[in-house]
Amino acid sequence: MAIIKFINNQVYNKNMNTSKFIGRTTELEILKSKYSSDNSEFIVVYGRRRIGKTTLIKNSLDVSNSFYFMASRGVYDYELAIFINELSDKTGVYFGEIKTFTDLFKKIVEKMPNNFTIVIDEFPYLIEKDKGITAEFQKIWDTILLDANINLILSGSAISIMEQDVLGYKSPLYGRRTAQIHLKEFRFSQIGDFFPKLKTEERIKIYSALGGVPLYLQLYDTNVSFNENIINLFCRKGSLLYEEAEFLLQEELRETNTYFKILEEINKGAVKMNEIAQKSYILPNNLNKYLDKLELLQIIEKKYPLTIENKKQGIYIIKDKYFRFWLSFIYPNIKNIELEEFSFLKEEIKKISFPFSKTFEEICQEYLFTIKDLKIDKVGSWWYGENEIDIIAISQEEKSMIIGECKFENEAMNIKVLKKLEEKVKLVKYTEKINKIKYFLFSKSGFKDNLKEECKKRDNINLISIDDF
Repeated sequence: MAIIKFINNQVYNKNMNTSKFIGRTTELEILKSKYSSDNSEFIVVYGRRRIGKTTLIKNSLDVSNSFYFMASRGVYDYELAIFINELSDKTGVYFGEIKTFTDLFKKIVEKMPNNFTIVIDEFPYLIEKDKGITAEFQKIWDTILLDANINLILSGSAISIMEQDVLGYKSPLYGRRTAQIHLKEFRFSQIGDFFPKLKTEERIKIYSALGGVPLYLQLYDTNVSFNENIINLFCRKGSLLYEEAEFLLQEELRETNTYFKILEEINKGAVKMNEIAQKSYILPNNLNKYLDKLELLQIIEKKYPLTIENKKQGIYIIKDKYFRFWLSFIYPNIKNIELEEFSFLKEEIKKISFPFSKTFEEICQEYLFTIKDLKIDKVGSWWYGENEIDIIAISQEEKSMIIGECKFENEAMNIKVLKKLEEKVKLVKYTEKINKIKYFLFSKSGFKDNLKEECKKRDNINLISIDDF
């Protein structure tokens, strides 16, 4: 099993090359450019738990000219007292008798040097205990910090609170930020630095299970098999990812059992509103509030066929890769896991290809944007009745349409796949003029000779293996 240690709040796995800060180049540049500004800066950083907000912020700071504070769920006076004590310890400055954050920031402006940066991480904890804190920080920014050349960063993992109470239109802080970073998961093309020695197929499987969440990726032990990693990370008592789904929902939501039922049914194939309502035993009129919340948290997503504007064609899918994998393999088998009976897992992973095939489809869509000769305006999927197309993309400049099929299977792709795809294309309706259709066929296991021969005869067929990623 992987040996884990914590250094400066960042997780390291001794079996991985994680001694350096990975990725987030653009976000680092944004933060550092703001610190060097001649003006005061009010920066909001937020994103789901484990996404690397704290690591990003700490790597961006000038340690000698900044102060980082991690809020807890204490009451106002307690949090203020801890803040003052830690700031005094860090700077060696005595701030005197302080009764409010407003008083404290007046002292900070008096005693701290120019470009000093104050970070309050998990700011939503303060909001939970005192809704008036946002109005107080509005006053702090408007009357104390705005012209003081002092930077303020508010960070948080509770996405709903950050978007509604900090960034939202009704928030007292609305419109005052000078920058915001919604930190998201790494894309597949960005996780190579985590696993420089692994083959593409294993990276795809890892990405299907862990998504692009840095902490999850750092826990993966490259010295053991994928299946062993899944047991160690998802199934062992006390393992982080076994109860992570429940923890993430409880942090943001009430009625977690209802949300789990909705997610379970969507993952099993109930993708339309009436189907979800019926199978999760929720009145259709009440279902919207649950779906809206899960969309806000980016756990689910409502998608539409790319070329069809009819809103009735919209379906819900599980967007979060960790949740998609957990709902497919862990949630249905909790009884086995509680009994420490893991023999089911190997067969289940062989049998249920959905999480891997869906993630592979998303990776293939991402790959299209890396091809220099393609000028894509939009990309997505298409479905109508029983007919589905994994990838459909439009280039308005070239007046061309890209049609793609993705197979994450052990058998090589044959020409029948292309023939079926060509039949489906006849059903696709698009309002703009299309002069050319290009086919992109993606396969984990390569291509049969009959398909390769057809590709040689035509200039509109592209065969992409996973080694091309």
